[in-house]
Amino acid sequence: MDIAKISSCSQDGNLKYRVYDKARMIPPIFHQTWKSSEIPEEWQVAYDSCQKVMSSYTRRLWTDSEMESFVKRNFPDMYDLYMSYPHHIQRCDSFRYMLMYHTGGIYLDLDTVCRQSVEALRSFDVVFAKSPNVNKYVTNSLLMSVPGHPFFKYVIEKLKENKDKYSLFGKHFHVMNSTGPVFFTRVYDAYTKQYGPIPNSYMLSKEEFSGDCSVCADTCTGGKMFTHVTGRSWNSWDSKVLNALMCHWKLVLTLLIILTVSLYVVYKRKTRLRMY
Repeated sequence: MDIAKISSCSQDGNLKYRVYDKARMIPPIFHQTWKSSEIPEEWQVAYDSCQKVMSSYTRRLWTDSEMESFVKRNFPDMYDLYMSYPHHIQRCDSFRYMLMYHTGGIYLDLDTVCRQSVEALRSFDVVFAKSPNVNKYVTNSLLMSVPGHPFFKYVIEKLKENKDKYSLFGKHFHVMNSTGPVFFTRVYDAYTKQYGPIPNSYMLSKEEFSGDCSVCADTCTGGKMFTHVTGRSWNSWDSKVLNALMCHWKLVLTLLIILTVSLYVVYKRKTRLRMY
């Protein structure tokens, strides 16, 4: 049996070493989060689809109060940070990283429809997925891991130093860079740069995970294993503006060029008039 030692969080909040059995499979536990046990109507189809595709798995819907209790009980040294986040989505993000490290299993956002079982992926130690929106990013909307994997310990450790990242630039930039996909991608890149490729890991391609679904798509057919329904429950006005700019960047660039040329023409005309 291949055994490796990694750090874990003890009940008193101090880091200690525990035994991590790399031969174990990812637990068949399916985790999702929402503020209450009432699933929003627009996500019920997605929720039911995963229940149908993975009916033999243990299903766990974590509510806000249950997430808080989990963090307080299992990660007491992270509790103050967890409660200090100004945005609810930051607590949801950080919770999923702690959940993967402590319990393991499969985490999936509520707005994701399951098309195929992930059973074949359970033989990996960790599974990630490419972002539906930016090719170079790794999404945090799907996570799979054995308990105690050192990568998620590394992610948890990086939460504290990124708490205020871009906090002065509005909710969207703060969330994305402190706990969200930009943070997660940056930590993933730093970890693999320091320790090399993660052994026995798998990265779902865009074709496998999201297909043609993205924040820019009004409708989509999705990927081989998953597809998406309308989500973005945490988005505020700045997210909507930034997403619109990203999705219509060609139009924005064209308008900027036209505006620049127009201002230049006006400036030149005024310069000529002054000469006479």
